Amino acid sequence: NTIGQRQTELALMLGTLFSSQQALSIGMVDQVVDSREECLAAAHKVVSQLSKIPSEARHVSKMLMRQPTLDKLTSSKQEDIQFFSNFITQPIIQKPMGMYLEALKSKSKKK
Repeated sequence: NTIGQRQTELALMLGTLFSSQQALSIGMVDQVVDSREECLAAAHKVVSQLSKIPSEARHVSKMLMRQPTLDKLTSSKQEDIQFFSNFITQPIIQKPMGMYLEALKSKSKKK
């Protein structure tokens, strides 16, 4: 919902890791800060603003926005699980996944 279906498809296919600025520009995050202290201060500010809104009103607003997505996910949960487990256990998928995980391990050891 945040970045649109096409951009999501591309990001998933390409394995895109967004920088903080990219995430900000496409709406995946609300704010980017430079330090832990700034992060905590920004979080406290948002929490303070949210705490002024009655919790029931926040909940109802969230559910109005999220309910269609929740309903869709809930209704197809078992089919999604079955599809994923069939897909991920195929040898043609296991081999590149293993190679990818090994590449990630090698990359993290270099740091």
